[in-house]
Amino acid sequence: MTVCIPMKTLEKSFHTAAVSLVAVFLASGCATLVSGSHQQFKIDSTPPGAKISYNGKEIGTTPFEGPVPRTENAEIVISLDDYETKTVNRHANMNPMVAGNLVSFFVPGVIVDISTGAFYKFKNPTVEVTLKKTHVPSLEFWRKMLESGAITKEMYREKTMELRQSGKIDEATMREELLQTK
Repeated sequence: MTVCIPMKTLEKSFHTAAVSLVAVFLASGCATLVSGSHQQFKIDSTPPGAKISYNGKEIGTTPFEGPVPRTENAEIVISLDDYETKTVNRHANMNPMVAGNLVSFFVPGVIVDISTGAFYKFKNPTVEVTLKKTHVPSLEFWRKMLESGAITKEMYREKTMELRQSGKIDEATMREELLQTK
């Protein structure tokens, strides 16, 4: 038994499928399809081994080369113990790939590109910084200053607590020092 489907029904089904396929493709967003939601970044420091925070999220240590989320603004914080922390801010421009949506006045595509971050592209995705060494006097230094009379017990206690807050000494050491200087 042979089933005959009228040609108009087939044409209508084909047309509906083609329109649906094109709509799904366009709704995905041009920049999202072509560029993706991440961009390659290269971040380096002298000296190497510094922690990198990208918009508040730790992403690794220097030297770093890898994908980071595309955003309109990026705050990159590079920190290393005993060195000054550096903050680098980058502002992204509109990704040229978004033009495909704009030329065709396809608003859903632009919305998709903005929501995925693909709307943005950093002009200079390279960050290189030189970290300056900071000098934090040790507990032994402050103890000698106390013993020589150069600082008061109160000042010694303050410096001991500062060393604890900066992670230079542990909690037990701080408590022991504070008890000894009452």
